[in-house]
Amino acid sequence: MQKGGGFSVGSEWVMRYITENGAELSGRKLRFEVVETIEDESRNLIRRIDVVDETTDQFIFYEFKSVKNIPPVNFYEQFGKDLMLEDVTSLDQIKWIFDGRKVTQRQLTENITNAIKQWKVPETILRKWRYQDNQYNFKEVFLIPYINKIFTVK
Repeated sequence: MQKGGGFSVGSEWVMRYITENGAELSGRKLRFEVVETIEDESRNLIRRIDVVDETTDQFIFYEFKSVKNIPPVNFYEQFGKDLMLEDVTSLDQIKWIFDGRKVTQRQLTENITNAIKQWKVPETILRKWRYQDNQYNFKEVFLIPYINKIFTVK
């Protein structure tokens, strides 16, 4: 935790979550601060993932946020990269856990829903999930019904 600032706040939140939810995570094969390369059409993208649960063949990718402002800084970039991860084939594999000391589930749901409605989803993401040229269905039919499964407050 030598980076300080927001990094140390985030690290503290990850450690607190794991300590408080030890029974849920017991026996899981977890990797921390995993770096994934995403091959995009124009360039390779890097995604740093807080925790990856590799217990089963269907990995779960965790992002931990200890912030008051929703959506957090770089939301579209980070969430977009999560959707582009090669191993992500289901929205059930993406988990963003927010610090309940800083935000409520209602605030989170409302603000993330509004952010997704305003998002101009890149075509590469739409193609991966087979929603070519259909922003509305991708957001309203595919993503928004999953908001409370992906984005939770603990």
